[in-house]
Parts: sequence; structure tokens; C-alpha cells
Amino acid sequence: MDQYLFRYFAKSGQHNRTFQFWQKDNHLIALWSPRVIEQKLAYVHWNPVRAKLVADPAHYLYSNASNYEIGEGLLEIEVIPPLSEVGYILP
Repeated sequence: MDQYLFRYFAKSGQHNRTFQFWQKDNHLIALWSPRVIEQKLAYVHWNPVRAKLVADPAHYLYSNASNYEIGEGLLEIEVIPPLSEVGYILP
């Protein structure tokens, strides 16, 4: 069932913005600092909320946001610590 949905939405998203909730942006983005990594991670986590699929990023089944919020999710991942925990000082 999931494969069918992915194929359907991928096909629909090519020319129809009704079904597309990811930005069409396929250029390389360098993750050159912890701040940029945090920003991009937040962007990915909040996409399903912006698309009104869920109310909270952790509620989206295919997101690892729940790993960051409650420490567990569908898949086991290595959670990137927040800037404050790694001692990164903003310039």
C-alpha cells in the first residue's frame, strides 16, 4: 500500500502542486555548520505540518522528528545534539 501511495504522489507532484508538499529545490546545500544542519533538519521536520498532514512533526509516520522529541521512532537513528550541547557559539 505504501509503495502505491509513494508512486501516486510522486507522479502527481511532478506537474501538480496540489499534491506536492516538498519544495522543488534540487540544488546541493552544503551543511557547513551546526547552525545550518539544525535549520535544514527543522525544515524537513516541519514540512508535513506546513502541508497540514499533521499537527506536530513527531506525528508524521515517515519522519524522524519523534526521535528528537521523545527519543524513539519508527527507525533507530543517531540524533544530532542541539547547538547548546555541542558548545557551538554563534558568530
